[in-house]
Amino acid sequence: MLIFPDAYAKNVHAINYEKLYNRGIRYVIFDVDNTLISYDEDLPNDAVFNLIDRIRKIGFEVFYVSNNKHRRISRFCKDLEGQYMASAKKPYPFIVKSWLRHHTINRKNTVIIGDQLMTDVLFSKFLGIRSILVLPVSLKDMWYTKPNRKIENFLLKFDKRLVNHPYR
Repeated sequence: MLIFPDAYAKNVHAINYEKLYNRGIRYVIFDVDNTLISYDEDLPNDAVFNLIDRIRKIGFEVFYVSNNKHRRISRFCKDLEGQYMASAKKPYPFIVKSWLRHHTINRKNTVIIGDQLMTDVLFSKFLGIRSILVLPVSLKDMWYTKPNRKIENFLLKFDKRLVNHPYR
C-alpha cells in the first residue's frame, strides 16, 4: 500500500545495514529530528557518530534530509561531514528531486530512514525510494507533528505486518 514503509525497525541502531548493502543499497538518507536525535538535542551524540562511522565503513554514502531550518541541520551535520538538505518540505518531493540529481543519488539503491509515516515514508513513496520507519527517539514532538502522529497511529493498525511486531 502506498502509505506503508518497506520495513520497520525499533530504531536506527536496530537496522541490519550489512543486509541492506548486500541487497544493493548504497545510499542512506536519514531524517534528523526524532530519527537520529530528539528535538531537544542539537548535536549528534556518540551513538549517532558511531552509527554513521559504522555504516560508512560498510560502504554507504550518508545524507540527511530534514524539514527543519538550515541553521539547526547545518549545525547537526557539521561534525558528521555529511551532505544535507534542510527545509525539505517533506512529504512533497519537488525540491528534493533536483538535490538528488545534483548529488547523483540513484533512487533504486537508496533507502530513506525516518520516524514519521506522514512525512518520511510518504516522501519516499513519492520519490520511488525504499523506506524504513523507526520509532521516534523521543515521545516529545513539535506541536505541528502531533496531528500527524494521530493519523499515523490509526493507519498503522491496517498494516498486517505489524501483528506481533515490536515496532508498535
